[in-house]
Amino acid sequence: MPITENGFLHVNYWDAHTPYRAPAEFGNPFKDEPLPAWLTPEVLEQHQDTIGPHGARQLNMYDNKTNPRYPRYLGELKTMEDLHAFIDGYDCGIRYMDTHIGLIMQALKEQGVYDDLAVIISSDHGENLGELGIYGEHGTADGITPHIPMIIKW
Repeated sequence: MPITENGFLHVNYWDAHTPYRAPAEFGNPFKDEPLPAWLTPEVLEQHQDTIGPHGARQLNMYDNKTNPRYPRYLGELKTMEDLHAFIDGYDCGIRYMDTHIGLIMQALKEQGVYDDLAVIISSDHGENLGELGIYGEHGTADGITPHIPMIIKW
């Protein structure tokens, strides 16, 4: 379908939201990347001793079950490997979404309208990935949750 004048397109991707559902065939481009330096075995152990929703032992809010439909979103962080896989799940969702935004940008270029468009890319919230002992959540008023990207191409 050709792009017409005075159009507006709103695209909402959900891939970076829990339960981190980038398809398995996308792979894991982050498997060899290190965890942030502050996420040590000692930090994970402290987080495992904390009880509560979205903690290391109850990522799913009120239980620790991993839904087989969403293997990138674990139910519990038992090991550093689990922690790495969990953070990679979030990062894969972002990369997968970025890939699809790139496909939209390419289609706009192919239509010959890219140079005449204003494009705004943003996010609805950040995600706690161990900060405050919380994982896969955004219900806090810290520096993580409101820290969102804003890209404007004018």
